[in-house]
Amino acid sequence: MIVKRLVEEHGCKNILLVNMTDEFTKTQAGLHNINNLADRYNCDLITYRFNPKTFKEKAREGLEQDLFPLKWFEDRLYKTPFEIAKKFGIKLVFYGENSEFEYGSAKTLEIFHPLSDDDTKLIYLGAIWPYSISDSLECAREAGFVDLDYYNEWQRQGQLENFSQIDSIGYIVAVWCKFPKFGFQRVTDIACRFVRDGILTKEQAELYIAEQDWILDPAAKRDLCRTIDITEEFFDQCVDKHANRDLLEKDINGNWRRKDYFPKTF
Repeated sequence: MIVKRLVEEHGCKNILLVNMTDEFTKTQAGLHNINNLADRYNCDLITYRFNPKTFKEKAREGLEQDLFPLKWFEDRLYKTPFEIAKKFGIKLVFYGENSEFEYGSAKTLEIFHPLSDDDTKLIYLGAIWPYSISDSLECAREAGFVDLDYYNEWQRQGQLENFSQIDSIGYIVAVWCKFPKFGFQRVTDIACRFVRDGILTKEQAELYIAEQDWILDPAAKRDLCRTIDITEEFFDQCVDKHANRDLLEKDINGNWRRKDYFPKTF
């Protein structure tokens, strides 16, 4: 969506793509999408991989201390492209959505990322173009984007859709880790967007949230644990350590569930 609009609507040329890759198992769809962008728009491409040992150590540290295995990595998602731009003398860096605003942690929709300075501006394109999940998906598909169904490679659980955060398998565990602490995760995030876009009613969204938001995709869990060299038992211990018992209680199968959605099932 970002590259398509920059090239076709704004006439940008000589675009440098920076692909920040994690250590998890890559999907065919994700590999297709990044290569498609480089080919279709004739872009230079830097795939930036952090030291694997450091990635694993930081992921384990984030999981154990904050139940946020990608805390360090997501911080670098913004800083590293900025640093690359500085080294190449690039004046403009574009991101998609302003995630802090889209997911409710900021009340103001800022156009510029706080790292911006007089020489290099980091711009949220989603703050310039009217942003919606359905519009962005349609725009991306026009540019050759494919979702997980294209290769029939992964039927995700605990998700409402098959097109966001699909580059690697283990990555979505970090998003799920919001649920034990705050009582919501990606199903709530996307359901709220679908309501805003008119795709779901509020009542439909609440039903999806109650039924699916607690679910951690088993393939994603296995992939994260295997990648950062921990057992699934250790992962579960970290979840139990950080679980918000004011909001959650375990069901008969040992899964953390929201009390208000299932008050009579425990």
